[in-house]
Amino acid sequence: MDGLRTLNGWLKRPLYDYQLEAIAHFQKRGGFVLADEMGLGKTLSAIGCIVAGKCTKSLVVCPANVKYQWQKEIEKSLNKALQIFVCEGRSPKRTDEYYLKCADIVIINYQILQDWQTIIRMHHWDLMVLDEAQKIKKSKSICTHAAKSIRKQVDNVICLSGTPLTDRNSDLWNVINIADPTVFPSEFRFLKRYCIKEGLYGGMTSGSINTQELHGILKDTGVMLRRRKVDVFKELPKVIHSVIPIKANMTELNRIRNEAVSMTKNSKEIGRGLDMVQFRKCMEQYRQEAIRLKLPHVIAWIKDFLESSNQKLMVAVVHRDKCGRLLYDHFGSKIAVIMDGQLTSKQKEATKERFINDPDCRLLIGNILSTGTGTDGLQHVCSNLLYAELDWSPANMSQCTSRLDRTGQKEPVTVTYMTVMGSIEDQLARTLDKKSKILASVLDNRTVDDTELLTYMMQNGITEEEADWL
Repeated sequence: MDGLRTLNGWLKRPLYDYQLEAIAHFQKRGGFVLADEMGLGKTLSAIGCIVAGKCTKSLVVCPANVKYQWQKEIEKSLNKALQIFVCEGRSPKRTDEYYLKCADIVIINYQILQDWQTIIRMHHWDLMVLDEAQKIKKSKSICTHAAKSIRKQVDNVICLSGTPLTDRNSDLWNVINIADPTVFPSEFRFLKRYCIKEGLYGGMTSGSINTQELHGILKDTGVMLRRRKVDVFKELPKVIHSVIPIKANMTELNRIRNEAVSMTKNSKEIGRGLDMVQFRKCMEQYRQEAIRLKLPHVIAWIKDFLESSNQKLMVAVVHRDKCGRLLYDHFGSKIAVIMDGQLTSKQKEATKERFINDPDCRLLIGNILSTGTGTDGLQHVCSNLLYAELDWSPANMSQCTSRLDRTGQKEPVTVTYMTVMGSIEDQLARTLDKKSKILASVLDNRTVDDTELLTYMMQNGITEEEADWL
């Protein structure tokens, strides 16, 4: 059974039963829509399909903010190293054409798919994976046209989407058609049968009709496979951790880090204690630069979550003005609430109650310390947590996570950390991800206090490999 769960040793991580079911489903019928809820590991299921399908050349199309998450997931999931190429920029270079030709797996985001489609179509693809496939629901969109153009050079397509149907039945046609064109070959007939109804004053309007019939066809043909967390929660760990690495210009972050390292070295050389006031000031500059780089990606990820899911989301932040309030202003009070140190106890309680009781309020933006205590009840309506920023104290983050991972939670909790690739917080997040929980770190036969962790990392210049060991 162990051999089956690792696909005869190809995978480093064993698959759950429902993931094996998805792979068997692909082997049986070819292209389909995997519509599992967020947190059920659709990415690993798709990687398993690449392996089980013996695909020699695969194309992964995904939102820009998760391109490098896909790369990391593939690298840490496979025992055999495959050549992975991540497409960057709107104008492919000649060297890009060579890398694309040699790669086993190519990863590209929807925004640049049209610009790369010419050289992508020069090759034959065993499998194309469309992550967050609702991105192609509109027939007239540029990325839909590009995806359908590339489809001609692809044997099979797997569409990944937590909620391929977001507003009306018409959202489904392109997603279903690109996965398996034989189920609903005519868009006109699909719209006429399932989407167009007579208006109140005559004429026709767009809507959703014959939904039970449509559901039956999706199920009977096997073109869509959907499982919810509540259906398979017995197979899953209580908390699922994942890291989203963001590629960004590291110039300023490296400058600040080097300044901090020099500060610690100089203090040792002259035999004087480290000026912690200056050191902490330096670290605060580092954290502010990190969130400045990440903020557009955080916003994009939250938008994708809200679009691809009907679940609620808790977003944990450190900085009130440079992150929390900016996120709140962007998403607005209709769907979001914010919880930070500016709220009185009464206001904090009212904010919590609205998030719990208002079905339209899907986003809680909370300071890690503010949400870490006195917010019991969130676990009854939410099982998803995004750390837009990391607190340097693992204890504070553990307390924040425990707001969802506590008695009364009926689903596995999905915790996502967004980090800048190669940064200090990236190293810290990799540690948390690998251990799957926040631990007290033991170095040099002594326990490192939570508040010492960043200081230790800066003084000793911990590398990614060392961070993985923590």
